[in-house]
Amino acid sequence: MILLVSLSAHGSESRKSPDALVKLALEAEDQGKLAEAIGFHKAVVQAQPNNVKSLNSIAGLYGALGNFQEEVAWAKRATDIDPKFEFALINLGNGYAGLGDAMHAKKACAAVITINLKSAMGHYSLGVLEEQTGDVSRAEAHYKKAIAADRGFENAYLNLGALCANQGRFDEAIDWLQRLLKTNPSSKDARDMLQRIRSDRVGQ
Repeated sequence: MILLVSLSAHGSESRKSPDALVKLALEAEDQGKLAEAIGFHKAVVQAQPNNVKSLNSIAGLYGALGNFQEEVAWAKRATDIDPKFEFALINLGNGYAGLGDAMHAKKACAAVITINLKSAMGHYSLGVLEEQTGDVSRAEAHYKKAIAADRGFENAYLNLGALCANQGRFDEAIDWLQRLLKTNPSSKDARDMLQRIRSDRVGQ
């Protein structure tokens, strides 16, 4: 179990401004000190209980630590204050997905698209959930909508490539990966996947 750093461990946190605490949290996150980052954001929330950005950051950090119950709890706090906060809804969906609750995960991500029909992250997240629950056609549609909303959304291209390849639609898979490489020529993931797909085709 990863133990969170208590607020008292930093001594002077209560005397720092919320902006300074957020900066410290971001620095800790960059250094991979996620529990410490949570501690700083909690200090922000202690000073500013309605700070939805820090509430959502705490949710996302708990998700990164694999503590999905806490991710859901903190994301809910953020969405209770701001029901249209897209990033908090995404974290709420991710948390439910981590808990194996596909129904509530989809509901949270669908709410993002209701708020913003062109939300690339909303469509992508729904695509992942639909694919995980076996609805490949819906997943494909959402990945395509994510790319239409954000031409540089690398993971959507990669998931589309993998989805098409898994169905034996190799030409389409290659096409999506080549499109990604036009957008980001340095994408190692795209190059590696292309190589695997081409090797699989030769072996058939």
